[in-house]
Amino acid sequence: MNLTTMNNHEYGYRKLSGFLVLILLTAGSFAWSFDTKTSKAKLQALMSIDGKDLTEKYGASEILSFDVSPDNQTVVVGYRTAEQHHTASISVGKWEIASKRLLATARLEESTDQDSAFVRLVFTPDGQLLISQTDHAINILDPNTLAIKRTIQISGDCSQLSGDGHILAVRAWSQGKSSVHILDARSGEQLGLWPEPEAFQHTVCPPLSFGGDQMLITAPGSGPNILLVDSLTGKVIRSFSIGFRHERASPDNEIGSAAFIDTSRLIVAPSSDPGKSGRYSAKTLKVINANTGELIHELVYRHLAPGHAPWVSASGSTLALINAWRSRSQNLSDADANVPIQLLLFRLDTTQPTCVVENLPMSGSTPEGATSAVKPSPDLGIFGFRISNQLTIYKIIGCNLH
Repeated sequence: MNLTTMNNHEYGYRKLSGFLVLILLTAGSFAWSFDTKTSKAKLQALMSIDGKDLTEKYGASEILSFDVSPDNQTVVVGYRTAEQHHTASISVGKWEIASKRLLATARLEESTDQDSAFVRLVFTPDGQLLISQTDHAINILDPNTLAIKRTIQISGDCSQLSGDGHILAVRAWSQGKSSVHILDARSGEQLGLWPEPEAFQHTVCPPLSFGGDQMLITAPGSGPNILLVDSLTGKVIRSFSIGFRHERASPDNEIGSAAFIDTSRLIVAPSSDPGKSGRYSAKTLKVINANTGELIHELVYRHLAPGHAPWVSASGSTLALINAWRSRSQNLSDADANVPIQLLLFRLDTTQPTCVVENLPMSGSTPEGATSAVKPSPDLGIFGFRISNQLTIYKIIGCNLH
């Protein structure tokens, strides 16, 4: 074979190789856009607790908050028990999920007013501490005995724990303005205190980054509607303008919430308010580069309206969302309309839901309000649904998120 022939063969081989590479790249792009088929999953009830399981000396008890342990073995429940003379006590109990065996109980507050309530009850990711926040204080508990290890006298309306469980952020109100307290979750030491920007007050509770050094503050409007701030000082590191709006007439019908996926990515959800026309602001969740604000990719569904902020698993690989879509023809003020609410589960390396759970045990057509609450385990494999005064723990079956 002469040199010319060899060169022609080599040129043809290179051309064919380049063509094959182009096909593979195109196929990869196609696969990214059109993921594997979404499967239907179901909820399997594991245990249930109601007011009768909580009744103490004087009378009926009301479930206020709960959390599933990181190992998915136990559930802690915060509750208020009515007592004599129009007072109430605040208590916490711990149950084994598999057997519904009561493992421990403890009283946190004696003879408080009837309106006293839990704001949050959460395990640290390593399961070594349990943090409870009531209207009056934050208590750091031993997760085995539920004994109080430390009390922090801060009255706040919300709190967030960092992904590593070391930093606790609490939003408190004074004279109509909010401030953010940054605390060491183990010692209770205050590490930072700063006023929340006025334009971002009265919004969702700001989440912390995995290490607790940064915080996301969101607000509706044209932007910037996301602030990435130093959690110790409140100093703005960078700001983003993330748009979802479908209607020019409703400039505030835009962002709903944002959360950290990991140190470099954020998940941003649209507003759940459909506005006067009944149109939602988007049908997508946006994955954003935390350093630049650039869009990485979107998670989509044919009808997507977040009922609250999405949950990201402790591993940062999966996401869950209560989907509370309402059609434009429905009366938006009618909370009892027969509208199916879904649980969507995404792998964050795909764009479509991996699984959809329908026929959720909800008390109405929207997940908001005192009659229902939903909370998952850290790995998103178990979900608790509180409806009125009954808490049921469910396992998701028929869904492979790995």
